[in-house]
Amino acid sequence: GSCPFEGRDRPAKGQEPIASYDGITPDYFRVTASRLLDGRTFAGADTAASARVVIISQGMARSLFPNDNPLGHRIARADTDKPEWSEIVGVAGDVLPTGIYQRPSSFQVYQPLAQEPWQFSRFGIRTVPGASAEVLGAVSAAVAAVDLDLPVRNLMTADARVELSSFDLGMLKKMLGAF
Repeated sequence: GSCPFEGRDRPAKGQEPIASYDGITPDYFRVTASRLLDGRTFAGADTAASARVVIISQGMARSLFPNDNPLGHRIARADTDKPEWSEIVGVAGDVLPTGIYQRPSSFQVYQPLAQEPWQFSRFGIRTVPGASAEVLGAVSAAVAAVDLDLPVRNLMTADARVELSSFDLGMLKKMLGAF
């Protein structure tokens, strides 16, 4: 989505910076081994009833705050008539997209999932090194124990996810080569 910044003139419609938005849980950076470069991660206190907070990517911080620390500044999504401001509480390292169909974007905004729940969510689980794919059955059972109506789709190991993306890229190359 696009996002204006508090205290700055709102860019002309269609000229707002575009960022990828992701709702995450407080353990996201630890589980994914992503780097938090400045500020804080989300906490259990970041709920739907608390002040809205976000973490932005390093590329976004460098581009939009070249001479200023972004922490404490507020941003909002531009796709609403009345902005809901969120305070920037952290800066995270830039990450590459996980799918071949995603465009790389250095503008990334992370929100606490508790503050803006999504209809569809992905989750990652960090296991001990060398754990087998059999752990996936335990994950399905744990989700079913919480709520039998919660569907679990595309459950796979990180290695399988990388292999699937590589297969998709290989097929895309073959199709383009055929044309």
